Amino acid sequence: MDDAPQPDPTSLLDELEWRDATTADEELLEVATWVNVNWLRHRTSRAEVRENPRMAHYFAGFGHRGGDLGVVAQTRTETVGVAWARTFSAQDPGYGYVADTMPEVSVTVFEDYRREGVGQALMERLADRLRAAGYAGASLSVEDGNEAVNLYGRLGYRTVGHDGTAETMLLDLRV
Repeated sequence: MDDAPQPDPTSLLDELEWRDATTADEELLEVATWVNVNWLRHRTSRAEVRENPRMAHYFAGFGHRGGDLGVVAQTRTETVGVAWARTFSAQDPGYGYVADTMPEVSVTVFEDYRREGVGQALMERLADRLRAAGYAGASLSVEDGNEAVNLYGRLGYRTVGHDGTAETMLLDLRV
């Protein structure tokens, strides 16, 4: 008889609770933006993220304007990840800006929970919400070298531009 511990057949995804992001999640989105900016190495403080309008507009006032949508994944005790979308304008574009009517997506899965399918599940749930809200597409920006580009490609995002060190990708939500 084998006394070795048996793996738990329950996956992390089975244990997660999913909810819509709300105005109360602004600090979570700030932290998520900070994590995203520092995906490769720490180079920007949270204070810099909060004070830089090009970064702060990803979270500041979330839920107080039309087009703000998000999904939060959490265990009973902590947040695992979040995916959210906001619309921007040509006068105040996001890094993945395509059009005023095209929401830009951001996603963060916190380090201890990566490579468990959480990012894909968050992105799929957010895409469903964007479709239900009537959006024809969604964009995002991903820096060169970030392996998340592979996930985005599997989800149907296609590169539509390259700006310096980042790709702009677009998802057609009508398919």
